[in-house]
Amino acid sequence: VLAADAASIPEVCGDAAIYFNPHQAPSFTQALQRVMMANNEQKQAWRQRSLQHSQQWTWARAARALLQHMEV
Repeated sequence: VLAADAASIPEVCGDAAIYFNPHQAPSFTQALQRVMMANNEQKQAWRQRSLQHSQQWTWARAARALLQHMEV
């Protein structure tokens, strides 16, 4: 995952993303090159981290959180 290091995106993505500065085009290019030049072991580690992190963002969890806020 390539993501901008702005707003709440780092808060949501945590350590499961490679970040770039959205205000500097070369920053995106550098992040993309970093991914493309990584060895297979590093790519697999990023993939695993992303998959693990994504498990916390489910529709069921979002629904439970919404219901909790509505019950207050």
